Amino acid sequence: MVHPAEQGQHDDGMPEQGMPILPPINAVTNPVTNGGAGLNTPPGPPAPEHKAAPAPKPPISGTPASSATAAEENQTPATTGGIIFDRSRSQLRVPEALVNECLRFTQALSLSLSVGDSKSAGADKVRADNSELVNRLRAARVIVDDQLDPMAEELLTVCSQASLIIKVNLSYAAESSTSTVWATPRQAVVSSSIDPHYAEFRPVDVAQLPLVLGDLMVLRRPRFVGQSPVSVGTKAVAEAETQLGDADKALGTLVEAGLSPEQAQLIIDFQGANVRRWRVSSSWSTDEGTEASELRGLDAGPSGQWLVAMTGNRDEPGQMTFTPQGSGDVVRALRSVLPRSWVGTPLRRQVAG
Repeated sequence: MVHPAEQGQHDDGMPEQGMPILPPINAVTNPVTNGGAGLNTPPGPPAPEHKAAPAPKPPISGTPASSATAAEENQTPATTGGIIFDRSRSQLRVPEALVNECLRFTQALSLSLSVGDSKSAGADKVRADNSELVNRLRAARVIVDDQLDPMAEELLTVCSQASLIIKVNLSYAAESSTSTVWATPRQAVVSSSIDPHYAEFRPVDVAQLPLVLGDLMVLRRPRFVGQSPVSVGTKAVAEAETQLGDADKALGTLVEAGLSPEQAQLIIDFQGANVRRWRVSSSWSTDEGTEASELRGLDAGPSGQWLVAMTGNRDEPGQMTFTPQGSGDVVRALRSVLPRSWVGTPLRRQVAG
C-alpha cells in the first residue's frame, strides 16, 4: 500500500515503484545526506519479525454512552464504505482510495477558516457539501453536527499540513508494504498498512521519530555481523543477478570483479528468499524550498543486516557498497534521513503550487 497515491504518483512529488532485491542500476543512493537528525533518543528493543498484515477487522469501540450509540458504532463498517473512527484508540482507518480526498477536504476546510471564516461558516460549508466523501465521514462520525470531530480533525490536519514526510517501504518475498510518517515541527502522525487497501492513522511523538521508524521496519536482531564493508561494481552485480540459475557462473562473475569467494557468496545470498529489503525516504520544507534524504538496506537473516549505498547511474555504472550493521546500528543510521530542523510550510501546498 502506498499513500497518498494517485495512479502511482505521491502527492509529495515522489513516484512509487517496486524495489528489486538490490537497488536498481539507475538509482543513486547516499546513506547519509544531511548529517543526522540530532535526536538523542536511545534505541529501543527490536520489534517483532515482519508478518503479513491480517485482513481488516471491525473496530474495537470505546465505552458507548448508550446502547443506541453502541448499535450505531457496530453498524459503522457496513455503512461507511470502510471508514472507521475509533476514538478510544485515537485511530482513523480510511480506504486507500479515499486518503487523498480526506486530506484535500481537510486542507481546503482549514485554508477556508484561516482566511477569516468563522467556525459556523465552516459548518455551513460542510453542510452544503453532499459529496460521497462527506456522507461517508458523517456515517463514521468523523463529521458530527457538520463539523469535523476534534480528534479526527487533528489527525487529518497534521497529515494535510505536514512539512516533513517519511516513507518506509518494506519488501519481503512476494509481500510489500509502505508506511508514512507525516509531521509538523510539533506533531506527528503515522499511517500504516493494515492491508493493501487501507491506511490507519494514529498520533506519535514527533521527538521519537527514530524509534517510530525502527518499529515500522520491524527490525530483527542480527545473528551475524560482517567484519567490514563490501564494495563491488554495480555492473558486476547486475550481471551476476542474471546468472543466478548457474551459481558457479554468478560466483565467478563477482570474483572476477575483485571479490573474494566468501564476499561473492554473500552478495549472492542477498538474493535469497529470507532477505527483507527496506527503503526509508524523507522530504521536508526549508526556507529555500525542499530537501530530501534516503537510506536503503537489507535484512538478510543469517547473513546479517547491511546498509546499501550506490554511486553512478545506468549510463555510467559506479560502485555498490554494503556496510554491515550491528544491533542498534540501523536505528542510529535512521537519524540520517531526519532533518535537524525544518520549517512549517506544508509540502502538499508546495507541490500544488
